[in-house]
Amino acid sequence: MESSQHGLARTILLHASTAPGDVPRALAAAERIVTAGLDVRVEVVVNGEAITGVPGVSVGDIPTGVGLYACQVAMTAHGVSAQDFASGVVVVSSGVVYLAERQLDGAGYIRV
Repeated sequence: MESSQHGLARTILLHASTAPGDVPRALAAAERIVTAGLDVRVEVVVNGEAITGVPGVSVGDIPTGVGLYACQVAMTAHGVSAQDFASGVVVVSSGVVYLAERQLDGAGYIRV
């Protein structure tokens, strides 16, 4: 199995963008994927209005083996600061560009 630039060959992207409640739903779905025993990394990518749900996420809400990525464009549009986020949340300059890059790397995509 060939590795991507992010160190894992298989990645599932869960995209949360519509509402703040999409973030906990995406994290719960990510946990189900991880605990199913699939040999994958799960990345939850948040943009749009859903970005306002990220400040409500604590470190304990992010399952082991799951990355949480926040879009800077959405943060700016919705007045959210990275200082409002739990440690471990990664800010990317553009959620859409990040999703495109990861899919070009071979990641699977699921919209939440």
